[in-house]
Amino acid sequence: MRAGSRCRCVLAVAIIGSPSILAMSSSSDSRAAAETQVGICNGKGQPVASLEPATPNTGSSNESSETQNAAPSSTNIGVSLDSLLGSDHSVVLKQGPSEVALCGEIGGVADADRSMVVGIREVSDRSLSSVTYLAPASDPGLTGAWLVLAADDLGPFLFLRSTNTTRVESEEIEPAAPAELTDADKMADYPWLLDGRELAIRPGNMIGDKVAFIGSIMTIQVATPGNTVVMGDPKAHFFEAGLQVTVAAPDGSTEVVSVGYDGDTSGMFEGAYVSVHGTVIGARSGTNRLRGSVSQPLGDAEFVVIS
Repeated sequence: MRAGSRCRCVLAVAIIGSPSILAMSSSSDSRAAAETQVGICNGKGQPVASLEPATPNTGSSNESSETQNAAPSSTNIGVSLDSLLGSDHSVVLKQGPSEVALCGEIGGVADADRSMVVGIREVSDRSLSSVTYLAPASDPGLTGAWLVLAADDLGPFLFLRSTNTTRVESEEIEPAAPAELTDADKMADYPWLLDGRELAIRPGNMIGDKVAFIGSIMTIQVATPGNTVVMGDPKAHFFEAGLQVTVAAPDGSTEVVSVGYDGDTSGMFEGAYVSVHGTVIGARSGTNRLRGSVSQPLGDAEFVVIS
């Protein structure tokens, strides 16, 4: 099930600078795409940088009747986080060329790794919500921006790629074999976790669920050749590597998720940002530095991707 995969990718986010705004602009079919623009939360600023549009996850769905649809996007912004925080910047989602659906100013209290969660408020009545996460990229001139949109109907805000099909009339022509799934196709089958607190507080409710989340590596332990890292209780699970990943929540707090992984860990160090795609398999208990008992959710990762 688990396979190694590495790529440099980050989730899409909108941002602002002297004063500037990271906004979602309309595509050719009036669906929302993303761009950065100068100005405050009024959608009248000048563009600064384009963002990748949100695309829907594919695969089977496990949501309850009350769950909203969600779509992620990822972009490396060509502006440093220090620049974004040095003057007025905002995150803006536009519907069409001028209508602002969501907006939020960039700022607040950053974590020790200088990452932060940006609150985005609804402007138009569309029952649309968003979680936005900003962090310094490995290149000091870039900012990693992660955005997840959620709504009952995401149609007006998604970038939908059209597919051309040709009807074959002759029965003598055999259908082409299905294309082999790429790692990107496989990762799209893991729904993005909108709030890390839900997993941290109630992991038992999510056993067997596929999830994807982004965070920074707090600790990493790689087994020597021929050995394994033992994780989980009361049932033990064996992995080639064990990680603790700090995941941001919408209120600005953070939660720690334990991750078992059998893939390539080259380039993974404490403080590195990764996206994790895996299955919740239980919990991991232990003792913290203050000798207090702690319990963390445990995931079996198929992909751990360096951002």
